[in-house]
Amino acid sequence: MASLWPQVKAGGFGSVVTVGKAEDFPVGSVTSFPEARLYISRVESGFLALSRKCTHLGCVVPWQKDEPSLDKIASQGRFNCPCHGGMFDRYGQVVAGPPPRPLDIYPIKIEGGKILVDTGKTIVRVAYNPSQAVGV
Repeated sequence: MASLWPQVKAGGFGSVVTVGKAEDFPVGSVTSFPEARLYISRVESGFLALSRKCTHLGCVVPWQKDEPSLDKIASQGRFNCPCHGGMFDRYGQVVAGPPPRPLDIYPIKIEGGKILVDTGKTIVRVAYNPSQAVGV
C-alpha cells in the first residue's frame, strides 16, 4: 500500500531531493515536505519549491489549506506566519504583514517525470515572476 504522506527520497535538507512525480501534483495544490523544509506549489505555469521560512524573522510558515485563498488559482489556501501575522499566497508572494519580500525558492529539475529540488541553493526573490516556475 502506498504511503499517503509525501516522502522525500535521496538526501535531506541541503542536498538534492526527489519529492515525487510531476503528475501527482494537480494545479493549485501545495504539498509540505517537512524533512526537506519546503513546499511544492503547483501553479499554472509549473512548479515552485518554496522555503518554509518567513522572510521577516525566519519563523516556519504553515500552509493553511482551509483559509480563504489570496490568489486566483483556488478558492482556499494561503500561508500564515504565526509569529507576526505575515501572509503569503501559493506563489510565495507577500500579501499582508511585515515580511519584506516573497518566500525564497529552491531550484527544481524535472527528470524522467520526477521533481528534483536542490535544497542546498536558496534563491532570494524580490517578486514573483512566472518564469520562476518550472514547467513539465
